[in-house]
Amino acid sequence: MSPRYTMSDRWLEVDLDWFYEGEPAENIALFAKRVAPLLGSGVADRGVIINVGWITDVVFLWSGDATQKLPLEAKRWERLSKLSYDDLKWCFQELKRAFAEVGVSDAKVGIMVVGWGEFVLPEDTGAYYDITSEWRRRHPELYDVRVTIIPGADLDPRVPLTEDHHRYASYPDGIPAGEFVGDVLAKQWAHLSDFLGADVLHLRDGWFGPLIYRRYGYYGQRASDNPVENQTWTDALVRLAKAVKTHAPDTLLFFYSSAVGSNVEHLIGCVDLEQLAATGCVDAFVDQTWGGAWQDWWPTQTLAWTFQLHNLLSHAAILRDDSVGTTKHLPLIETWDGWEPWDTLHRTPEKLEWAIWAFAHAGTLTPGGLKMSDGFYISWMNNPHGELLSEGDVSWLSNAISDAVTSASDVTESFGLRSVHNRPALEKVMSDHPTENMQMIWEDHLAMASKWGSPVGPVTRAEWLEKLPQGAYLWPGLQPNQVDTLTVITDWGSKVVLTGRTDMIAAEALAQAGVTSGNDWHEEHFGVYDNREGRPGGWHVVHLPHRPHVEAQGEKIFALRDGEPVIVRNGAVGWWQTPEASEQESQNVDVIRWGGFDVWQEAAAFTNTLVSEIGEPSIERVPSHEPVVFQSWRNSKGIMILLGNVESGMVGDARWPRHVTVSLPKDAMSHPVTVTALRGEVTGQDESSTNTRIHVVVPPESFALIQVSPG
Repeated sequence: MSPRYTMSDRWLEVDLDWFYEGEPAENIALFAKRVAPLLGSGVADRGVIINVGWITDVVFLWSGDATQKLPLEAKRWERLSKLSYDDLKWCFQELKRAFAEVGVSDAKVGIMVVGWGEFVLPEDTGAYYDITSEWRRRHPELYDVRVTIIPGADLDPRVPLTEDHHRYASYPDGIPAGEFVGDVLAKQWAHLSDFLGADVLHLRDGWFGPLIYRRYGYYGQRASDNPVENQTWTDALVRLAKAVKTHAPDTLLFFYSSAVGSNVEHLIGCVDLEQLAATGCVDAFVDQTWGGAWQDWWPTQTLAWTFQLHNLLSHAAILRDDSVGTTKHLPLIETWDGWEPWDTLHRTPEKLEWAIWAFAHAGTLTPGGLKMSDGFYISWMNNPHGELLSEGDVSWLSNAISDAVTSASDVTESFGLRSVHNRPALEKVMSDHPTENMQMIWEDHLAMASKWGSPVGPVTRAEWLEKLPQGAYLWPGLQPNQVDTLTVITDWGSKVVLTGRTDMIAAEALAQAGVTSGNDWHEEHFGVYDNREGRPGGWHVVHLPHRPHVEAQGEKIFALRDGEPVIVRNGAVGWWQTPEASEQESQNVDVIRWGGFDVWQEAAAFTNTLVSEIGEPSIERVPSHEPVVFQSWRNSKGIMILLGNVESGMVGDARWPRHVTVSLPKDAMSHPVTVTALRGEVTGQDESSTNTRIHVVVPPESFALIQVSPG
């Protein structure tokens, strides 16, 4: 494996059938030459992951006979029905040879498989997908419970297999009753990968637990009330990963996120990424950050750009901690889809370019410095119509990634609100309150607030805080044994926003925020927050969960009409009572789930105030109809400001420009300064005794990149 955190790894995804649109040898040579620029150069792990029928039948049904036909049941694969495993071996060998001929001598080739037993979408026509499975017909016990919104069959890896008398490569006399599916997968893959010369097994959708694409898992909107039962999901994946590495030690094993954040996966899906990474058996974790497809095609806005940015950060807090393990972190860069009609690369290319920059600069702040990702997973190379990315597409993507990586590699300081991964608090929820999320899913809360410019900073961990420089932090579920750390870092000049239900937060910490939590409880409801006398509620409501009664001694920055505080500040420490969606499993951002958007604007304004007070760039309040995403950092050239105009749907319309005022404290750099718009437009600049205010226009469906340099 190549060195960590260099952002140099590159992985590409393509469908097997693309190579068989005409002459396979010619297509393989064309493919290698076309995509080689995306694989980069130098010391890196890189290669191509091939979709061979989506489901795991290609592994499970392998008999060991080279002439066996590939198990491909979808209509789209009909023309490949005569292909054998020997043909697949030839394809793998030819790909490696073709890459070597174009200068990519170390390219690896692997297979991606989903965990679902089958999936048909739409269910009545199968127009997008009509994937059915012989393996599922042999072992329906593995797919007995449907959990996800995907119309298919969810895998339960905990279920022992029934007896099976079919011949398999690693079970020539059949599979005995009670066998663990992970052992079957591992043994079959060891045999198959050796035959094919395959280097990578990518366990895609549905392998990382049955929670996928929404906040709804095996037990519903919450975990079960039995912590031992919840742990069985992680235990099964840990056992599976160890089995793969036992039987195929040279294989690179990839897992795939659920398109939600690590706290959702842990608290609702019952899959603990930290325990899985700690096995040392998972080589890479792909964050399926398909923000554009979910923002502008389906639409499912709670899977869209800002949510994926914070999902990425929630995983980064775990995967970029060297004490946890060596699993690499690979955010996904979307192009178009290999099976669905959407096309982010050509429809909204500048939104995609913003995402490349945003994801590249999404860092983890550790005592040893800032750590970025290990590389990128780029998907797809082909579309449903048999087209390959053009030379121009590849050049554009390659240049955009290169520019963003070069910039991120030069970062010396990352500004913004630092979200804190608080492992002890998560463990307390899962042990003591497993059926309650306790307002601990910070990635969703920051995803919403960052739509109105809450400054997106790096993620960090609670145990590192006393070793980090001054900053502004969002700290969920602060525990009693962490109060001293809160005092230490605020004495140093840091600012802290406490979140999480108040009975999850140490009383001493709440007191520092000017908040007292009582014994009475409020029921879950939409509370009215428009305090103007005589004004009906209308849109001015916010959905809050079942929660303790709270009194505020500090400054009420935002409150309900009845006086219940939502945002409170007391000097360096604040408290934010985060809204919770009324329909947890829904995928949209709308007022019937969250209430109005004012609370998110207020949270964004509050966090901008905090970062400005510690001398970091901030933005002034933006109107509700002009949402914008804000990141900033310092590099060798000065201070960089990244502003994204990416929203569509209920929240805003990116087809109109954004007008943003950036405030830069004068003590952040020497004066005078030179302001350069690398993207977007600077329309004005004015000075006060303390700040430089820069007026920026962010173009429609695009981004602004502003460089502020000394002199």
